[in-house]
Amino acid sequence: MSALFDRPLKSQFRLAITLVLASVAVSAAVAFSVMIRTARLAEAQHAEVAVPLADMAEYRTQYLNARVLMRDMFLNATDSASAAGIGDKVTVALARGDSVLTVLEKRVTDSATKAGLATVRSEYTAYQAATRDFIAKRLSGDNGGALDLLRGDLFVISRKLNDNVSKVVDAQADAAERSAASIRRQVTIGIGIAAVLAIVGIGASILVFTRIVGRTTQALTGIADRARSLQSHCISGLRAGIGALARGDLAVQVTARTTPIEVAGSDELSALARDVSTMVADVQATLDAYDTARTTLDGAIAENGRVIDACRRGDLSVRGEASRFDGAYRTLIGGMNEAVTAVAGPLDATAAALDRLAERDLTARVDGRFDGAFRRMQDSFNN
Repeated sequence: MSALFDRPLKSQFRLAITLVLASVAVSAAVAFSVMIRTARLAEAQHAEVAVPLADMAEYRTQYLNARVLMRDMFLNATDSASAAGIGDKVTVALARGDSVLTVLEKRVTDSATKAGLATVRSEYTAYQAATRDFIAKRLSGDNGGALDLLRGDLFVISRKLNDNVSKVVDAQADAAERSAASIRRQVTIGIGIAAVLAIVGIGASILVFTRIVGRTTQALTGIADRARSLQSHCISGLRAGIGALARGDLAVQVTARTTPIEVAGSDELSALARDVSTMVADVQATLDAYDTARTTLDGAIAENGRVIDACRRGDLSVRGEASRFDGAYRTLIGGMNEAVTAVAGPLDATAAALDRLAERDLTARVDGRFDGAFRRMQDSFNN
């Protein structure tokens, strides 16, 4: 995550947006794949289950039609012509049922259904044979034999055939339910995967956005805090200190309270934070320079006062320590020392002459070359 903030801000937001779009695209791709797979499974189910069920329904229709026609042939046919016509319809219905059953046997792939169809085929073959016997007896006028077949073999075979057909239909229905359950399971898994991918992608994007916004807010807050601190503490304090210094007040101290910003990353916010930190460091250096100037000036004034106090006591041997200072401050202390030396020379010469005069040495003179007031004082004494 730290490498993210080495990118420009535009690149950071572009990455977050790319994550959102990528997660949506992947989720859409997964959902589309699930739709395609579901369609294929549904098509396969239609071919393997729905079509055979429809064929089985058609077969049962033809078979039941044949039964109804045989009953009609026995009960309602009044002559041989009508009986023969109904017999032909029975034969056609049985042939259609046989054709449907043949197609069904080719389409079915499930082993259990195939076994059930084999039993149905066997029963249906027996049913067709019994039906032919029934038609032959009915057309020959053997109504008793036809009735015996109708109540006997045809009834028994019909019941078995019905049971076996029902078993095949039930097996196909079970297969259809299993296939539907498989499709639902595939759809559920696919939707779950797409949802997880979408949630992960959007969550990662939200995390990136949150980190970017949080870091941006934190950086801007830090910059604003440093700017307020510089204004309210450092700059205003320095302004007050310089104003006091201009008035001769050296007691005003200014303390640096603003701390630099801890910077990580190399984006625009990091560069701005570093610039602000550099500004803070420069202001702190300025405050240190102000404090050094105040201390140095206070020391120079104290040194000047020490020499003045000695002069007031009549001790003209005291000099300021100019070596403690640099630049103009050293020049100031050195000039004061030269002034004291310039005053001390004539006064020492005059004091020596007065000492000799006190000892009744009327030849005492103030020796040396002096100017101004010191020259007038020398001339007054000597003359």
